[in-house]
Formats: sequence, C-alpha cells, structure tokens
Amino acid sequence: MSQRAHLRAPLRRKILIEHKNRALLAHGYNISEGGALIFCEKSFEIGEKLKLLLDIPSFPHLPRVLGKEIRDYRFNFEARVILNQEVQVVRTVEDGSVGVSFLNLSGRKSREIRDYVARSAINTIYLLSQLQKIKSKDHANFIFRIANFMGYQNYRSLDELHSEVLHDYQSLVNY
Repeated sequence: MSQRAHLRAPLRRKILIEHKNRALLAHGYNISEGGALIFCEKSFEIGEKLKLLLDIPSFPHLPRVLGKEIRDYRFNFEARVILNQEVQVVRTVEDGSVGVSFLNLSGRKSREIRDYVARSAINTIYLLSQLQKIKSKDHANFIFRIANFMGYQNYRSLDELHSEVLHDYQSLVNY
C-alpha cells in the first residue's frame, strides 16, 4: 500500500481545465494539499502542465450543528474558495482519471485546502455514523439532505449512499 503525503477528501465538483488555450470540463474526485484526482474526457500525458479552475465549498462542522439547525440551515454556497492553479499531470488511470500535483501552491491556498479536507473528514465520519443508526423516515430524509449538501447526489437508496460514504471513509483512513 502506498503512503500518501497528505490526507485527501472527496471533491464532487465540476472543474474547468485550461489546456493549450482551450477550456475543458472535468469532474473532481478528490483533493489534498498536494494535488487532486480528476476525470476528463480528454487524455493527458504524464508531465503535462494544466491550469485548473475550481471552487472548494466551505462546509460547517456538521457534528457541532444540531439536527433541527441542519434541517433549517440555508447553506451559504457563496462561502467558498476559488482555486485557479497550475498543476502537473503525475498519474493517469485507465478509467480516464488523472492525478495532478499542484505547482507553486501558496501558503494561504494550502491552508484553505487543508481546512476543507479536515472539515470533510469530520463530516464524512458524522454522515457515516448517521447512516449506521437510522431511526425513522424523517431521519433518513435528514441524512439525504446532509449527503446532498456534501456532494453525494442522485442516490436511490440509503444502502447505495452508505456504500459510497464508506468508500470515502476508507480512503480517509488508508491515506
């Protein structure tokens, strides 16, 4: 098992890539202080330099927010970090995923990513704990609301959602 230098967190967001004066749409899988794993229809070569434009949401620490407050919470999607960052392709995967490493990441941007990853880890553990103790239909709806907020969308069942959250949790603990 390879050891990663940085803890990573899911980043289910659309990402714009600038490559050879063209804009391409990509989808994020995860992010860390060192880089990101993304998917793009276009293939890239290891060593290629790209520019990524992505937004990193600012989530509250969900375990600190009471259930009623979460149900009534109007999530502030304007509170986010915009990252316009040069990266280098360091890994390609058969499914079209590309691992990129951040180049010359500022200390401020590094801290913002680290904060996002830490909040995401706490919230992933919280969501997993909620999935393991479902009490009612209202509780299940509450869980889907939290999951949707965290970027887990379009899940037809709690089992399907649980599987995805468990995968993300295992990625956290196996970094």
